[in-house]
Amino acid sequence: MKTPPHRFDEAWIAQRRPLWVALSALFLDTELTPADGARIAQVMTDSGLSLPELRAVYAREVAPVVSANLRMTAGVWSGFDEAWLCTQIVRHLQKGSWWTRFMPEWVRAPGLGMIESQWHWLIHQVQMNR
Repeated sequence: MKTPPHRFDEAWIAQRRPLWVALSALFLDTELTPADGARIAQVMTDSGLSLPELRAVYAREVAPVVSANLRMTAGVWSGFDEAWLCTQIVRHLQKGSWWTRFMPEWVRAPGLGMIESQWHWLIHQVQMNR
């Protein structure tokens, strides 16, 4: 997996933004429709990232910022504000220490297990798209 730049420049953020926004939909307090899933899978495919890189974006960039929404009584259901989402992800990545890379996913982002079946479906769709 490519390591992100030391400084998260605008070009890197602009490349990641569509993927961050698409993957954040997995953590909304609503059921995804088949059309939602197809759209997310297409964004994942269009990113050009490998499957391990996609998993890292999902589990290490997006999930730590928004996974708590799945455990809220009345979580966000209409979509996360894009500017807020991107700012929070960059902040999370900037403050991350070297040892967090070795933490299990369930510690870094509790709630991933709740949507693991959706993740596997998306990966299957990405593989079919390629």
